[in-house]
Amino acid sequence: MDEKLYNIAMNALRGRRGFLRKHLDVGDNVFNASETADEKPVAADSWIDYWKKMTGNEIPNICPFCGLPLNADEAEGCHIVFPKSVEHLLGVMQKGVIRPKYIIPGHHNCNCQFGKLFDVKCSVDAYIAVSKKDK
Repeated sequence: MDEKLYNIAMNALRGRRGFLRKHLDVGDNVFNASETADEKPVAADSWIDYWKKMTGNEIPNICPFCGLPLNADEAEGCHIVFPKSVEHLLGVMQKGVIRPKYIIPGHHNCNCQFGKLFDVKCSVDAYIAVSKKDK
């Protein structure tokens, strides 16, 4: 693909908010997704590289999950899902519900708390996770 055309397409995708890209504010709720270990990102070697490429953002200095300092070299691309209303009330993720997964940066330890409901600790953009197995 022509590099100029590629850059135009990427800038258009980065700028869109809606289904592909969602902005999370402090206090928003997300679940850490489970059963994502076998998923590999398209167009990147890791999920954190995918997130940086698709959002055009730098890794935040604070982990959106725990609120502790986050260094770029320790950040992982973490799969999240958004809670449904009943899950929001109960604080428990329903099993077997099909929903889109998104990527945000975070610590490895935070990323391993599968199914946990988190209050977002810093503003961050989430980007739809498109894995190679989705092709």
